[in-house]
Amino acid sequence: MSIFVALYLAALPIPQKLVSPKTCDVVKINDGDTIRVSCQGKIDRIRFCGIDSPETARRGKSAQPYSAEAKNLVKRLLQGGKVEVTELGRDRYGRMIGELFVGTTFINAEVVKAGFAYEYKAYSKTCPHKIEIAKAEAIAQRKKVGIWDGGNYQFPWDFRKSK
Repeated sequence: MSIFVALYLAALPIPQKLVSPKTCDVVKINDGDTIRVSCQGKIDRIRFCGIDSPETARRGKSAQPYSAEAKNLVKRLLQGGKVEVTELGRDRYGRMIGELFVGTTFINAEVVKAGFAYEYKAYSKTCPHKIEIAKAEAIAQRKKVGIWDGGNYQFPWDFRKSK
């Protein structure tokens, strides 16, 4: 009987609070919510948990407003070349979903607070620091910065669906 309990417990997902962050080297900044890193010699793409930044130009589509600013902010925040990543799972494209920190700076929330990304409410509920992301969006809205400057911008998730 105890072997079955042990096997059952071994099959359970690890609670997020027990997952330790790993220090990774930044290899490439793809855009405002996706980067490429090397963690212990393994290259991985990371999608920032709980946020969605304006889309960059690709596949014949023009870039959305503030996509370049989002990417440049992430470059500036990660200019030291190292980032602490807490892996929270994988998306349908095989990218690691992660929360990123440099020291005490929560990178996901910083992009939102600057007005260069939205809280991605459809997915932010799985982020341990979702409250910080929501607070960051409220600050950006109140300050009317970036995507909250009064322009009529299309959400990135709608932009990706459009032709």
